[in-house]
Amino acid sequence: MTSKLPRRIGFYTLSMAFSHACYLLQGLFIMRLSDPLTLGLWSSLLLIQNYGMQAHCGLLPAMNQQVPYHAGKGSPAAIQRIQGTVRGNYSIINALFLVPIITAAFIPRMESSLKLGLISIGISTIFAFNLDFYNVLFRSTDRFEKAGSVSVTNSVLMTLGLPLVYFWQFHGLCARAVIVGALSLAFASLRNDLNIGLRFDKEETLRLLRIGVPMVVLNYALVLLYTADRIAIIRFLGSEALGYYQICLAISGSIAVLPTAISQFYYQSMSSTYGGSGTASAVTPIAVKAALLSGAAVTLLSIPLYFALPWLTEALLPKYLPGLPAARIALFSYVIRSFSVSPGYFMVATANKRQQGLLCLLSAAIIFALCGLFTRLGMGLRGVSFAVLAGSITYTLGIWAILVQISSRTPPGQDPQDSPEYL
Repeated sequence: MTSKLPRRIGFYTLSMAFSHACYLLQGLFIMRLSDPLTLGLWSSLLLIQNYGMQAHCGLLPAMNQQVPYHAGKGSPAAIQRIQGTVRGNYSIINALFLVPIITAAFIPRMESSLKLGLISIGISTIFAFNLDFYNVLFRSTDRFEKAGSVSVTNSVLMTLGLPLVYFWQFHGLCARAVIVGALSLAFASLRNDLNIGLRFDKEETLRLLRIGVPMVVLNYALVLLYTADRIAIIRFLGSEALGYYQICLAISGSIAVLPTAISQFYYQSMSSTYGGSGTASAVTPIAVKAALLSGAAVTLLSIPLYFALPWLTEALLPKYLPGLPAARIALFSYVIRSFSVSPGYFMVATANKRQQGLLCLLSAAIIFALCGLFTRLGMGLRGVSFAVLAGSITYTLGIWAILVQISSRTPPGQDPQDSPEYL
Protein backbone atom coordinates (compact mmCIF):
# COMPACT_ATOMS: atom_id res chain seq x y z
CA MET A 1 0.00 0.00 0.00
CA THR A 2 1.34 3.44 -0.87
CA SER A 3 1.68 6.50 1.35
CA LYS A 4 -1.51 7.82 -0.27
CA LEU A 5 -3.56 5.06 1.34
CA PRO A 6 -4.99 7.11 4.26
CA ARG A 7 -6.10 9.91 1.92
CA ARG A 8 -7.61 7.51 -0.62
CA ILE A 9 -9.45 5.32 1.87
CA GLY A 10 -10.56 8.49 3.65
CA PHE A 11 -12.00 9.96 0.45
CA TYR A 12 -13.77 6.77 -0.55
CA THR A 13 -15.15 6.12 2.93
CA LEU A 14 -16.32 9.73 3.29
CA SER A 15 -17.95 9.54 -0.14
CA MET A 16 -19.82 6.40 0.86
CA ALA A 17 -20.70 7.90 4.26
CA PHE A 18 -22.07 11.04 2.59
CA SER A 19 -24.08 8.95 0.14
CA HIS A 20 -25.63 6.81 2.83
CA ALA A 21 -26.31 9.85 5.01
CA CYS A 22 -28.29 11.18 2.05
CA TYR A 23 -30.09 7.85 1.71
CA LEU A 24 -30.93 7.91 5.43
CA LEU A 25 -32.36 11.44 5.24
CA GLN A 26 -34.29 10.52 2.10
CA GLY A 27 -35.66 7.45 3.85
CA LEU A 28 -36.79 9.53 6.82
CA PHE A 29 -38.44 12.05 4.51
CA ILE A 30 -40.25 9.32 2.56
CA MET A 31 -41.34 7.64 5.79
CA ARG A 32 -42.86 10.93 6.97
CA LEU A 33 -44.75 11.24 3.68
CA SER A 34 -45.91 7.67 3.26
CA ASP A 35 -47.96 5.27 5.33
CA PRO A 36 -46.44 1.93 6.46
CA LEU A 37 -48.57 -0.06 4.01
CA THR A 38 -47.24 1.86 0.97
CA LEU A 39 -43.65 1.53 2.13
CA GLY A 40 -44.20 -2.13 2.88
CA LEU A 41 -45.32 -2.71 -0.73
CA TRP A 42 -42.33 -0.78 -2.12
CA SER A 43 -39.91 -2.64 0.15
CA SER A 44 -41.41 -5.93 -1.03
CA LEU A 45 -40.82 -4.93 -4.66
CA LEU A 46 -37.23 -3.98 -3.88
CA LEU A 47 -36.59 -7.62 -2.96
CA ILE A 48 -36.88 -8.33 -6.70
CA GLN A 49 -34.01 -5.93 -7.35
CA ASN A 50 -31.93 -7.44 -4.53
CA TYR A 51 -32.01 -10.81 -6.26
CA GLY A 52 -32.02 -9.49 -9.84
CA MET A 53 -28.68 -7.77 -9.26
CA GLN A 54 -27.06 -11.22 -9.25
CA ALA A 55 -28.04 -11.90 -12.89
CA HIS A 56 -24.39 -11.50 -13.96
CA CYS A 57 -24.01 -15.23 -13.17
CA GLY A 58 -20.77 -14.54 -11.32
CA LEU A 59 -18.97 -12.63 -14.10
CA LEU A 60 -18.84 -9.39 -12.11
CA PRO A 61 -17.37 -10.79 -8.88
CA ALA A 62 -14.95 -12.82 -11.01
CA MET A 63 -13.76 -9.56 -12.60
CA ASN A 64 -13.58 -7.94 -9.19
CA GLN A 65 -11.33 -10.74 -7.98
CA GLN A 66 -9.28 -11.44 -11.09
CA VAL A 67 -8.38 -7.87 -12.13
CA PRO A 68 -6.46 -6.98 -8.93
CA TYR A 69 -5.10 -10.54 -8.86
CA HIS A 70 -3.56 -10.12 -12.34
CA ALA A 71 -2.48 -6.59 -11.46
CA GLY A 72 -0.46 -8.13 -8.63
CA LYS A 73 1.07 -10.55 -11.13
CA GLY A 74 1.74 -7.77 -13.67
CA SER A 75 -0.51 -9.08 -16.50
CA PRO A 76 -2.20 -6.11 -18.26
CA ALA A 77 -3.26 -8.20 -21.28
CA ALA A 78 -5.20 -10.58 -19.03
CA ILE A 79 -6.91 -7.60 -17.37
CA GLN A 80 -8.09 -6.20 -20.72
CA ARG A 81 -9.35 -9.61 -21.80
CA ILE A 82 -11.35 -10.01 -18.57
CA GLN A 83 -12.91 -6.54 -18.74
CA GLY A 84 -13.89 -6.84 -22.40
CA THR A 85 -15.41 -10.29 -21.93
CA VAL A 86 -17.51 -9.21 -18.97
CA ARG A 87 -18.76 -6.15 -20.82
CA GLY A 88 -19.67 -8.24 -23.87
CA ASN A 89 -21.69 -10.65 -21.74
CA TYR A 90 -23.38 -7.74 -19.99
CA SER A 91 -24.79 -6.59 -23.34
CA ILE A 92 -26.44 -10.01 -23.74
CA ILE A 93 -27.81 -10.06 -20.17
CA ASN A 94 -29.27 -6.57 -20.65
CA ALA A 95 -31.31 -7.84 -23.59
CA LEU A 96 -32.54 -10.83 -21.56
CA PHE A 97 -33.63 -8.48 -18.77
CA LEU A 98 -36.27 -7.03 -21.09
CA VAL A 99 -38.20 -10.32 -21.25
CA PRO A 100 -39.71 -10.25 -17.72
CA ILE A 101 -40.37 -6.50 -18.01
CA ILE A 102 -42.38 -6.94 -21.21
CA THR A 103 -44.13 -9.96 -19.72
CA ALA A 104 -45.18 -7.95 -16.64
CA ALA A 105 -46.58 -5.22 -18.89
CA PHE A 106 -49.02 -7.64 -20.52
CA ILE A 107 -50.17 -9.64 -17.50
CA PRO A 108 -53.99 -9.38 -17.52
CA ARG A 109 -56.14 -8.47 -14.52
CA MET A 110 -53.20 -7.27 -12.43
CA GLU A 111 -53.80 -4.28 -10.18
CA SER A 112 -52.43 -1.17 -11.93
CA SER A 113 -50.17 0.01 -9.09
CA LEU A 114 -48.57 -3.42 -8.74
CA LYS A 115 -48.04 -3.63 -12.50
CA LEU A 116 -46.42 -0.18 -12.52
CA GLY A 117 -44.24 -1.20 -9.58
CA LEU A 118 -43.06 -4.38 -11.28
CA ILE A 119 -42.24 -2.60 -14.55
CA SER A 120 -40.40 0.29 -12.84
CA ILE A 121 -38.44 -2.09 -10.60
CA GLY A 122 -37.48 -4.11 -13.68
CA ILE A 123 -36.24 -1.05 -15.60
CA SER A 124 -34.44 0.44 -12.61
CA THR A 125 -32.78 -2.93 -11.97
CA ILE A 126 -31.26 -2.81 -15.47
CA PHE A 127 -29.79 0.62 -14.71
CA ALA A 128 -28.55 -0.45 -11.26
CA PHE A 129 -27.14 -3.67 -12.73
CA ASN A 130 -25.00 -1.73 -15.22
CA LEU A 131 -24.08 0.92 -12.66
CA ASP A 132 -22.73 -1.90 -10.51
CA PHE A 133 -20.48 -2.89 -13.43
CA TYR A 134 -18.86 0.57 -13.42
CA ASN A 135 -18.50 0.58 -9.64
CA VAL A 136 -16.68 -2.75 -9.69
CA LEU A 137 -14.64 -1.64 -12.71
CA PHE A 138 -13.47 1.46 -10.86
CA ARG A 139 -12.74 -0.32 -7.58
CA SER A 140 -10.93 -3.26 -9.18
CA THR A 141 -8.62 -0.88 -11.09
CA ASP A 142 -7.89 1.23 -7.98
CA ARG A 143 -10.02 4.17 -9.15
CA PHE A 144 -11.71 4.68 -5.82
CA GLU A 145 -12.14 8.41 -6.39
CA LYS A 146 -14.32 7.67 -9.43
CA ALA A 147 -16.31 5.03 -7.55
CA GLY A 148 -16.85 7.52 -4.74
CA SER A 149 -18.00 10.25 -7.12
CA VAL A 150 -20.53 7.90 -8.73
CA SER A 151 -21.94 7.02 -5.31
CA VAL A 152 -22.21 10.69 -4.31
CA THR A 153 -23.86 11.64 -7.60
CA ASN A 154 -26.43 8.85 -7.26
CA SER A 155 -27.32 9.94 -3.73
CA VAL A 156 -27.64 13.60 -4.74
CA LEU A 157 -29.88 12.68 -7.67
CA MET A 158 -32.03 10.54 -5.39
CA THR A 159 -32.39 13.56 -3.09
CA LEU A 160 -33.36 15.82 -5.98
CA GLY A 161 -35.99 13.26 -6.96
CA LEU A 162 -37.84 13.52 -3.63
CA PRO A 163 -40.46 16.00 -4.98
CA LEU A 164 -41.71 13.15 -7.19
CA VAL A 165 -42.50 11.16 -4.05
CA TYR A 166 -44.03 14.21 -2.36
CA PHE A 167 -46.50 14.83 -5.17
CA TRP A 168 -47.20 11.29 -6.43
CA GLN A 169 -46.44 8.95 -3.49
CA PHE A 170 -46.09 5.35 -4.76
CA HIS A 171 -46.09 6.44 -8.42
CA GLY A 172 -43.40 8.97 -7.52
CA LEU A 173 -41.25 6.22 -5.98
CA CYS A 174 -41.51 4.29 -9.24
CA ALA A 175 -40.64 7.30 -11.43
CA ARG A 176 -37.77 8.35 -9.17
CA ALA A 177 -36.16 4.90 -9.31
CA VAL A 178 -36.18 4.85 -13.13
CA ILE A 179 -35.10 8.47 -13.74
CA VAL A 180 -32.30 8.50 -11.18
CA GLY A 181 -31.07 5.10 -12.36
CA ALA A 182 -30.75 6.35 -15.94
CA LEU A 183 -28.96 9.58 -14.97
CA SER A 184 -26.56 7.82 -12.58
CA LEU A 185 -25.62 5.28 -15.23
CA ALA A 186 -24.98 8.08 -17.75
CA PHE A 187 -22.70 9.85 -15.24
CA ALA A 188 -20.71 6.67 -14.53
CA SER A 189 -20.26 6.09 -18.26
CA LEU A 190 -18.89 9.62 -18.66
CA ARG A 191 -16.49 9.13 -15.73
CA ASN A 192 -15.05 5.97 -17.25
CA ASP A 193 -11.61 6.62 -18.76
CA LEU A 194 -10.89 3.00 -19.70
CA ASN A 195 -11.26 1.96 -23.32
CA ILE A 196 -13.12 -1.34 -23.00
CA GLY A 197 -14.66 -2.85 -26.10
CA LEU A 198 -17.25 -5.62 -26.30
CA ARG A 199 -15.50 -8.98 -26.37
CA PHE A 200 -17.32 -12.26 -26.99
CA ASP A 201 -14.74 -14.81 -25.91
CA LYS A 202 -16.26 -18.20 -25.19
CA GLU A 203 -13.19 -19.68 -23.48
CA GLU A 204 -12.65 -16.62 -21.27
CA THR A 205 -16.36 -16.52 -20.44
CA LEU A 206 -16.30 -20.15 -19.32
CA ARG A 207 -13.16 -19.53 -17.27
CA LEU A 208 -14.75 -16.54 -15.55
CA LEU A 209 -17.94 -18.49 -14.94
CA ARG A 210 -15.98 -21.28 -13.29
CA ILE A 211 -14.53 -18.68 -10.95
CA GLY A 212 -17.66 -16.58 -10.60
CA VAL A 213 -20.48 -19.12 -10.25
CA PRO A 214 -19.38 -20.12 -6.72
CA MET A 215 -19.25 -16.39 -5.96
CA VAL A 216 -22.74 -15.70 -7.26
CA VAL A 217 -24.05 -18.66 -5.28
CA LEU A 218 -22.36 -17.05 -2.28
CA ASN A 219 -23.88 -13.69 -3.21
CA TYR A 220 -27.34 -15.22 -3.33
CA ALA A 221 -26.68 -16.82 0.05
CA LEU A 222 -25.61 -13.43 1.42
CA VAL A 223 -28.67 -11.72 -0.07
CA LEU A 224 -30.83 -14.41 1.52
CA LEU A 225 -29.06 -13.85 4.85
CA TYR A 226 -29.65 -10.10 4.75
CA THR A 227 -33.24 -10.32 3.45
CA ALA A 228 -34.44 -13.27 5.53
CA ASP A 229 -36.01 -10.86 8.03
CA ARG A 230 -38.04 -9.08 5.32
CA ILE A 231 -39.17 -12.34 3.75
CA ALA A 232 -40.19 -13.65 7.18
CA ILE A 233 -42.13 -10.45 7.97
CA ILE A 234 -44.04 -10.69 4.68
CA ARG A 235 -44.74 -14.36 5.39
CA PHE A 236 -45.71 -14.11 9.07
CA LEU A 237 -46.77 -10.50 9.72
CA GLY A 238 -47.72 -8.91 6.37
CA SER A 239 -46.72 -5.88 4.29
CA GLU A 240 -47.85 -3.29 6.81
CA ALA A 241 -45.54 -4.74 9.47
CA LEU A 242 -42.73 -4.54 6.90
CA GLY A 243 -43.56 -0.83 6.63
CA TYR A 244 -43.06 -0.36 10.39
CA TYR A 245 -39.80 -2.31 10.08
CA GLN A 246 -38.45 0.42 7.78
CA ILE A 247 -36.81 2.02 10.82
CA CYS A 248 -34.57 -1.03 11.13
CA LEU A 249 -33.83 -1.07 7.41
CA ALA A 250 -32.97 2.64 7.38
CA ILE A 251 -30.52 2.23 10.26
CA SER A 252 -29.03 -0.91 8.73
CA GLY A 253 -28.46 0.75 5.36
CA SER A 254 -26.79 3.75 6.95
CA ILE A 255 -24.55 1.85 9.36
CA ALA A 256 -23.55 -0.77 6.77
CA VAL A 257 -21.70 1.84 4.70
CA LEU A 258 -18.78 1.93 7.14
CA PRO A 259 -17.75 -1.76 7.19
CA THR A 260 -18.64 -2.13 3.51
CA ALA A 261 -16.54 0.85 2.35
CA ILE A 262 -13.57 -0.11 4.51
CA SER A 263 -13.69 -3.77 3.46
CA GLN A 264 -14.15 -2.97 -0.24
CA PHE A 265 -11.11 -0.76 -0.12
CA TYR A 266 -8.92 -3.35 1.60
CA TYR A 267 -10.30 -6.13 -0.62
CA GLN A 268 -8.16 -4.95 -3.55
CA SER A 269 -5.11 -5.22 -1.31
CA MET A 270 -6.22 -8.70 -0.19
CA SER A 271 -6.55 -9.90 -3.79
CA SER A 272 -3.27 -8.41 -5.00
CA THR A 273 -1.44 -9.73 -1.92
CA TYR A 274 -2.87 -13.19 -2.52
CA GLY A 275 -1.92 -12.95 -6.20
CA GLY A 276 1.65 -12.12 -5.26
CA SER A 277 2.13 -14.53 -2.34
CA GLY A 278 -0.36 -17.33 -2.98
CA THR A 279 -0.95 -17.78 0.77
CA ALA A 280 -4.05 -16.94 2.79
CA SER A 281 -1.94 -16.28 5.87
CA ALA A 282 -0.36 -13.27 4.10
CA VAL A 283 -3.84 -11.81 3.62
CA THR A 284 -5.04 -12.39 7.20
CA PRO A 285 -3.48 -9.24 8.78
CA ILE A 286 -5.24 -7.07 6.17
CA ALA A 287 -8.60 -8.70 6.88
CA VAL A 288 -8.14 -8.38 10.65
CA LYS A 289 -7.18 -4.72 10.40
CA ALA A 290 -10.21 -3.92 8.23
CA ALA A 291 -12.52 -5.83 10.60
CA LEU A 292 -11.24 -3.97 13.67
CA LEU A 293 -11.62 -0.60 11.93
CA SER A 294 -15.14 -1.53 10.83
CA GLY A 295 -16.21 -2.79 14.23
CA ALA A 296 -14.82 0.23 16.05
CA ALA A 297 -16.52 2.68 13.67
CA VAL A 298 -19.94 0.98 13.91
CA THR A 299 -19.72 0.64 17.70
CA LEU A 300 -18.91 4.33 18.16
CA LEU A 301 -21.83 5.26 15.93
CA SER A 302 -24.32 2.84 17.49
CA ILE A 303 -23.90 3.82 21.16
CA PRO A 304 -25.28 7.38 20.88
CA LEU A 305 -27.84 6.25 18.31
CA TYR A 306 -29.24 3.67 20.74
CA PHE A 307 -30.05 6.34 23.30
CA ALA A 308 -31.20 8.96 20.79
CA LEU A 309 -33.44 6.65 18.76
CA PRO A 310 -36.60 6.91 20.94
CA TRP A 311 -36.51 10.72 20.84
CA LEU A 312 -35.74 10.81 17.11
CA THR A 313 -38.55 8.40 16.27
CA GLU A 314 -41.14 10.21 18.38
CA ALA A 315 -40.11 13.61 17.01
CA LEU A 316 -39.71 12.71 13.34
CA LEU A 317 -41.60 9.48 12.67
CA PRO A 318 -44.41 9.06 15.18
CA LYS A 319 -46.35 6.83 12.73
CA TYR A 320 -43.55 4.27 12.96
CA LEU A 321 -43.26 4.04 16.76
CA PRO A 322 -44.43 0.37 16.69
CA GLY A 323 -41.09 -0.43 15.03
CA LEU A 324 -38.94 1.32 17.68
CA PRO A 325 -38.34 -1.63 20.06
CA ALA A 326 -37.23 -3.79 17.13
CA ALA A 327 -34.87 -1.06 15.90
CA ARG A 328 -33.08 -0.74 19.26
CA ILE A 329 -32.56 -4.51 19.42
CA ALA A 330 -31.37 -4.50 15.80
CA LEU A 331 -28.50 -2.13 16.64
CA PHE A 332 -26.77 -4.96 18.52
CA SER A 333 -27.01 -7.12 15.39
CA TYR A 334 -25.44 -4.41 13.24
CA VAL A 335 -22.49 -4.02 15.63
CA ILE A 336 -21.88 -7.77 15.59
CA ARG A 337 -22.25 -7.98 11.80
CA SER A 338 -19.71 -5.19 11.26
CA PHE A 339 -16.95 -7.54 12.43
CA SER A 340 -17.94 -10.13 9.80
CA VAL A 341 -17.78 -8.05 6.61
CA SER A 342 -14.00 -8.02 6.12
CA PRO A 343 -13.62 -11.79 6.80
CA GLY A 344 -16.26 -12.30 4.11
CA TYR A 345 -14.12 -10.42 1.58
CA PHE A 346 -11.15 -12.49 2.78
CA MET A 347 -13.02 -15.66 1.77
CA VAL A 348 -13.59 -14.33 -1.74
CA ALA A 349 -10.03 -13.04 -2.16
CA THR A 350 -8.54 -16.40 -1.11
CA ALA A 351 -11.03 -18.60 -3.05
CA ASN A 352 -12.70 -20.08 0.05
CA LYS A 353 -16.36 -19.43 -0.66
CA ARG A 354 -18.11 -22.76 -0.13
CA GLN A 355 -17.88 -22.77 3.66
CA GLN A 356 -19.03 -19.14 3.80
CA GLY A 357 -22.01 -19.93 1.57
CA LEU A 358 -23.08 -22.83 3.78
CA LEU A 359 -22.69 -20.61 6.84
CA CYS A 360 -24.92 -17.96 5.22
CA LEU A 361 -27.61 -20.53 4.51
CA LEU A 362 -27.42 -21.87 8.06
CA SER A 363 -27.67 -18.37 9.56
CA ALA A 364 -30.56 -17.41 7.24
CA ALA A 365 -32.38 -20.63 8.18
CA ILE A 366 -31.92 -19.79 11.88
CA ILE A 367 -33.33 -16.29 11.31
CA PHE A 368 -36.33 -17.54 9.37
CA ALA A 369 -37.10 -20.37 11.81
CA LEU A 370 -36.82 -18.14 14.86
CA CYS A 371 -38.94 -15.45 13.18
CA GLY A 372 -41.69 -18.02 12.74
CA LEU A 373 -41.36 -19.18 16.34
CA PHE A 374 -41.19 -15.73 17.93
CA THR A 375 -44.04 -14.27 15.90
CA ARG A 376 -46.24 -17.23 16.89
CA LEU A 377 -45.37 -16.41 20.50
CA GLY A 378 -46.75 -12.92 19.94
CA MET A 379 -43.41 -11.07 19.96
CA GLY A 380 -44.06 -9.36 16.62
CA LEU A 381 -41.24 -7.25 15.19
CA ARG A 382 -39.22 -7.57 18.41
CA GLY A 383 -39.14 -11.29 17.77
CA VAL A 384 -37.83 -10.65 14.25
CA SER A 385 -34.99 -8.51 15.65
CA PHE A 386 -34.09 -11.16 18.23
CA ALA A 387 -34.02 -13.74 15.42
CA VAL A 388 -31.71 -11.50 13.36
CA LEU A 389 -29.46 -11.09 16.43
CA ALA A 390 -29.17 -14.87 16.78
CA GLY A 391 -28.39 -15.26 13.07
CA SER A 392 -25.80 -12.45 13.21
CA ILE A 393 -23.99 -14.05 16.14
CA THR A 394 -23.97 -17.40 14.36
CA TYR A 395 -22.61 -15.94 11.13
CA THR A 396 -19.94 -13.74 12.75
CA LEU A 397 -18.56 -16.46 15.01
CA GLY A 398 -18.63 -18.93 12.13
CA ILE A 399 -16.85 -16.68 9.63
CA TRP A 400 -14.04 -15.96 12.09
CA ALA A 401 -13.65 -19.67 12.86
CA ILE A 402 -13.34 -20.37 9.12
CA LEU A 403 -10.80 -17.54 8.69
CA VAL A 404 -8.61 -18.90 11.49
CA GLN A 405 -8.84 -22.41 10.07
CA ILE A 406 -7.90 -21.34 6.55
CA SER A 407 -5.03 -19.13 7.71
CA SER A 408 -3.49 -21.94 9.75
CA ARG A 409 -3.61 -24.59 7.04
CA THR A 410 -2.63 -22.73 3.83
CA PRO A 411 0.48 -24.33 2.32
CA PRO A 412 3.27 -21.75 1.83
CA GLY A 413 3.85 -20.73 -1.78
CA GLN A 414 0.73 -22.32 -3.22
CA ASP A 415 -0.42 -20.45 -6.34
CA PRO A 416 -4.17 -19.81 -6.11
CA GLN A 417 -4.45 -20.35 -9.87
CA ASP A 418 -3.74 -24.02 -9.17
CA SER A 419 -6.93 -24.25 -7.11
CA PRO A 420 -9.79 -26.09 -8.84
CA GLU A 421 -11.96 -22.98 -8.39
CA TYR A 422 -9.62 -21.10 -10.74
CA LEU A 423 -9.32 -23.73 -13.46
